[in-house]
Amino acid sequence: MEDAIYCAPGRIFCKIRKIMVGVDGSEGAARAVTVAFEIAELTKSKVYIVYIVPLPNIKHISVMSDVSEEELLQKYEVNGKKILQGYETASEDFDIQVETVFDRGLASDMLIALAEEIKVDLVVLGSHGGTAVMHSGMGSSTERVVLGAHCPVFVVK
Repeated sequence: MEDAIYCAPGRIFCKIRKIMVGVDGSEGAARAVTVAFEIAELTKSKVYIVYIVPLPNIKHISVMSDVSEEELLQKYEVNGKKILQGYETASEDFDIQVETVFDRGLASDMLIALAEEIKVDLVVLGSHGGTAVMHSGMGSSTERVVLGAHCPVFVVK
């Protein structure tokens, strides 16, 4: 298993060079970012901080509220960029490289595709995101990434 993440006893993360962490403004995502930064500092890895504008959620919220899809989309985009900027600033407290990624779509599908495209070695996610939807004790997006990612997924409670 040449591609395996495990190297030797006590060296669990030694082959990690790229880490992706998904963020959505939730407390769980904030904890996941801290864990990703700490692992990156230990392993000299680059961290990709990813925010996905949840297009399916925008359509549902718009139907149930008096806010247009366009207005909601703009709010999500502004908020997402602020979140990414905040984490980029926070990364300066660590000896790591970061890159932010901003995209739109279904979060789980986009995270799985980006992990493959970037060829990350580890994905770090909060156990529950901003939607607070629970299924099997884990957020549904997180669960889909755990099941669909090509690499290990570290879930932070």
